Amino acid sequence: MSEALLHKIHSKGYWRILVRPIEYREKRIASLKECRDIVSSSLLSLRGWDYPHIDHKDFTNGQNYVSSGCDFMCHIEHWRLYQSGQFIHHFAMEEDWQSQVESIFGEKYNDIGFKGLEVISIVYRLSEILEFTSRLATKNIFNGGLDIHVQLHDTQDRRLFFWDKRRHLFQEYVCKIPQIEFKQRISEQELIGNGSEVALKLAYDIFERFNWNAPLEIFRNEQRELLRRLV
Repeated sequence: MSEALLHKIHSKGYWRILVRPIEYREKRIASLKECRDIVSSSLLSLRGWDYPHIDHKDFTNGQNYVSSGCDFMCHIEHWRLYQSGQFIHHFAMEEDWQSQVESIFGEKYNDIGFKGLEVISIVYRLSEILEFTSRLATKNIFNGGLDIHVQLHDTQDRRLFFWDKRRHLFQEYVCKIPQIEFKQRISEQELIGNGSEVALKLAYDIFERFNWNAPLEIFRNEQRELLRRLV
């Protein structure tokens, strides 16, 4: 794993996603070539950027895993898929690397170290993660169920916002804890059949840590429109 890339990811807010089978087996996936094929055939591109992103100049084999990473504008990430079926993904909170924050909130926010997390991006990102994980499940690498572990780092004093200036939150919703973390055990069947609802529930749980009891029904339509782009 690129230590320099990880250091950059961890220098600001970031997500850490860990997905693994409940029962450990060293070689659920027979070869590294098969690991590559599984990721390549499972990734999705719904917003102009793959999840997970494969940089073919940095798509490498390790001892028992394949990995890729990238550092392009606000897209800063690194992931691994192990032969055991474990998938781990570190990626930067794009909001911390986008100058668009200044255009929405004004230059003063940069001066005081503004930290934000965009509401729709949370719903979209979790939907992508669960859809990708569902695709992995169809490759029979999670026989016996799986654990999903979601972490958000550097969340203290971070506030929710919308990129769309036409949408508003009527008060500030600010997280008061430094890290948000959820673990969920789920069956293959539930994941494949109900992954989108799992994603929405995780989004709700995140919003609660920002002291917002969000009415999730308003996001179900947004998610539905996103997932219609699936091929």
